[in-house]
Amino acid sequence: MIDGTIDRVIDREIDRTALQFIAIDMDGNILDDSYRLSDRVVAVLATLHTQGKKIIIATGRIFMAAQHYLIEKIEPDRYVCTNCADIFEPKGVQIAAYHIPPQAVPVLIELGRAHEVVAHEVLMCCYISDQWFYEKPLPAVEFYQKRTGIQGLQRNIESFEGEDILKFLAIGPHEEILAIRDELGRKAPTMLEIIANSD
Repeated sequence: MIDGTIDRVIDREIDRTALQFIAIDMDGNILDDSYRLSDRVVAVLATLHTQGKKIIIATGRIFMAAQHYLIEKIEPDRYVCTNCADIFEPKGVQIAAYHIPPQAVPVLIELGRAHEVVAHEVLMCCYISDQWFYEKPLPAVEFYQKRTGIQGLQRNIESFEGEDILKFLAIGPHEEILAIRDELGRKAPTMLEIIANSD
């Protein structure tokens, strides 16, 4: 959590007064395991703000899914969202966008379709604007809706072609995710930033 992490980082011979910007992730940092923002975290961030520190939320979440938890509690100075694909000012004004290149979308669709046949437990979904879409109503849909606070919409995966996709996700068993990562690395090595984790 933020209250312990910040103290540990700052105590490593860093002058607290020299810190001007603090970038903080949401999941596992300012949000607890139940995706809640505690009063203690809000108080720590408010104190940092009153000390003149700039708070930057750096998250894999889209802007709406990040702001959903913070609105009326914290007003960060910037949001770096969607794994650095989108940068926003506090009120949601977009400063920069680095979305999935259109030529990579057919590769993602083909890969999603192939892995859906092989591993029925892998949820393939993507973000278009402030909404996320999935094709198959797998158990991971409920998990991801709880995690994001956003209701997903069901849609055919082929219909994603031609859309401005912020983020494409595969959620499932870690060994399947690693296989998808490796295949994407071979098929689209320079088009995409590929991240695989076990959260």
